[in-house]
Amino acid sequence: MIGFIIVAIILYEIFGKNNTGVSRKVNSHKDIIIFAIIALIAIRIILGVIGGMFKNLIFASDMIGFGAFGLFGSLSLIGLISAAIPIVIIAAVITIIVKAINGDRNISSSGQAVNPDKQSQVSGSRINYSFDNKFARDKYLRGAQKISKSESKRMKIVQRFNKKYNLNLRDNEIETIVKASYMDYGWEREVADMARDYDSESQWYNYGPANWLRAYLHAFNVQSISSNFNMQHQVVYDSYVNVFECVNPADCKNIEDCIRRMNERFYTSFDDITFMIAYNFLEANGKHYELPKVNIIEGKDDMADLKRKYDATKERYEEEKKETSIPGI
Repeated sequence: MIGFIIVAIILYEIFGKNNTGVSRKVNSHKDIIIFAIIALIAIRIILGVIGGMFKNLIFASDMIGFGAFGLFGSLSLIGLISAAIPIVIIAAVITIIVKAINGDRNISSSGQAVNPDKQSQVSGSRINYSFDNKFARDKYLRGAQKISKSESKRMKIVQRFNKKYNLNLRDNEIETIVKASYMDYGWEREVADMARDYDSESQWYNYGPANWLRAYLHAFNVQSISSNFNMQHQVVYDSYVNVFECVNPADCKNIEDCIRRMNERFYTSFDDITFMIAYNFLEANGKHYELPKVNIIEGKDDMADLKRKYDATKERYEEEKKETSIPGI
């Protein structure tokens, strides 16, 4: 028994400890694992005691010539159960490691989940998001948190997330998302990922396959929500095109100026991250826009200020050099 537990620990140290998915699952179920091991050891001890008692009974029955076969059969059953316990433990550990590795291949080294199909995250490739294709659904939902089938609980998940991150989703839009999550695995993934806790909004953007949708939900204060995920892709695409056509990045001084113009004109909430997600999304879908050229120095005032900073730094360096120099050398 102890030998099997040691083997399980060695397997974890070799294959699981350095795998983000495995270590996360083990840590999240640490209390249950410890309790299970203690319980199984206790059961093994109890079965050993019972087995010893049965041996005495078998000996006694042999002496009187009665019931030996029944007692021996009971002892054999206890022996099989006792022998199976360590096998069950090692099989469970191997299963956890294999499932975690397979289920978390879409986790990056930083711990952020990324789409198994990288191109799909960037472009939001139009695929069949209905439940008809179980293989595609399982692949898309890989790494997603399992959620309740209760509509009221899913509603609370989206409402809480909407309030926490100021997504400005209206009640009817939240209802559309929740109802669509039962028919469309694109929306099911979104609701599942809303059930998680994130340190920041950027963590949420990068966790799932549809960062293009999440940037849209955050950046646009008035959204258009469709129960069909393919149609939602078109809605997001058209919205981004409309903004970039009216405020062409090439006409702006820099990215910050571009974001400011977009937000002022469309009452949006773009920032550096959501702007670049939108830009990459349009690029991946064949819509190209030139970004502003970066000018290190924009005028004579900037040049004069840069020279003053350079001179001051040079003088400070010379003074420090004199102070640290050794006399006579």
